[in-house]
Amino acid sequence: IFNNKSPIAQVPELRQALCGIIRIDDIVRRTLGRFAHPAVGLLPPGILGHDPGRRQRQPLLREKAIELIKSSSLSTPIRLKAAVHPIFQDRYSDVTEELLKNWFDIGVQVSMETPTIQSYLDASENAEGFDLLIGRYNADYDDPDNFTYFLFHSKVAFFGFYSSAELDKLMEEARVQSEPAARE
Repeated sequence: IFNNKSPIAQVPELRQALCGIIRIDDIVRRTLGRFAHPAVGLLPPGILGHDPGRRQRQPLLREKAIELIKSSSLSTPIRLKAAVHPIFQDRYSDVTEELLKNWFDIGVQVSMETPTIQSYLDASENAEGFDLLIGRYNADYDDPDNFTYFLFHSKVAFFGFYSSAELDKLMEEARVQSEPAARE
């Protein structure tokens, strides 16, 4: 999750390059094998509204990602501070290493600033000084609302990294819908 209060993470070209260069299916299958299913968006597989066929995305070529970064007027190497859940520094470190390696290859260096669970939890509540969060979330119940409203609404957000009035309005409208397509 990019911190929308971070001056660096607000740069659209940087976000496009960082997200676009990642080959999600390859990383998940290579590092986690049969123990995980790649997610193609915010909603994980098995949740109402998840449709892996609907969001076909072509990863960016390395050259295109570098071109995007150059067009951003940021000077390289770009240094980002990340709040990284300790499980992604230990048990799932292969995933994190692949992610950071891909970013390093296009001129972005990421320092992991949260070595303990307490430092990670503190950072997830107060995003100041961080550019992004690499974490995980387990929902209380299998509904898209649990992956949107409780994570991102400015009044109740579990992670203080991203919220906006526009997103708040969309989530409030969606959560009162009874029709699955409208909720999605």
